[in-house]
Amino acid sequence: MARRNAITKMKKYIKEKLHDVDITELRAKTSAEDVREAIKQSQTGKCRGHSRITYELWNSWKEPKNNEENNDKKPISISSILQSVFNDIERHEIVDEAYTKAVMSLIFKKKDKMKIENYRPITLLETDYKIHTKIFTNKLGRVCQDLIHKDQVGFIPGRSLFDHTRLAHLVVDYA
Repeated sequence: MARRNAITKMKKYIKEKLHDVDITELRAKTSAEDVREAIKQSQTGKCRGHSRITYELWNSWKEPKNNEENNDKKPISISSILQSVFNDIERHEIVDEAYTKAVMSLIFKKKDKMKIENYRPITLLETDYKIHTKIFTNKLGRVCQDLIHKDQVGFIPGRSLFDHTRLAHLVVDYA
């Protein structure tokens, strides 16, 4: 209830609106292709979460080909399995605590190891959870272009900090 009230309150301050086609894309169910793309984008060699499942496992799972000769036994498609799980979570908005469980740790940065300010926290999340959030990130990245001001270039697909750097150089040259 408090969450819905906070969302309603924040909506009053938002001026930009999504186009209908963008709303449709965001509301669309997760597809197996969305899952495959998110797995492909995941970085191997990263720390794993509580379950200790790595990105390497998800990447090593070979997807079945459409022209399999032996149709008696249907090969297991990990993207289809994850698609079903993710769509179930999105549809029912019920998430098991184990799915979002995180392991938090401190990592030493530099200088004196006896001072807490020389450490940074890191949270290790489950890889399947991170794949799911990557799917959301990809969807948002496709529709957010019109919502975010043109001056915001960091972390926006198709925009680059180089544009601002180049603009600053041109202004200095012009002056």
